[in-house]
Amino acid sequence: MILSQDDADLLVSMLIINAPEDTGNLKHNAILAAQPISNGWIVEIGGPNAPYAPFIKLKGTHNQILNPWIEDTLNEWARIMAQKYGGVVNATINR
Repeated sequence: MILSQDDADLLVSMLIINAPEDTGNLKHNAILAAQPISNGWIVEIGGPNAPYAPFIKLKGTHNQILNPWIEDTLNEWARIMAQKYGGVVNATINR
């Protein structure tokens, strides 16, 4: 859960900066601004503009994994949040 709009906006900015830019659709149309929910903020990656965005298929299987650039961005953002709030990152997303 993201607690503040500033933190959510930072994540959106980081995702946009780190997104691959093959055609530009993902970077420019599919990382949606932070939206408030009852107990925090939500950031959507993909949505109707790029439903392929969050996951990639593993070759030769039906398995999907979180897209590596998203993992890297979330891990980087988590470290920034830990520094900001005086915490530690207990786990990272691993491939």
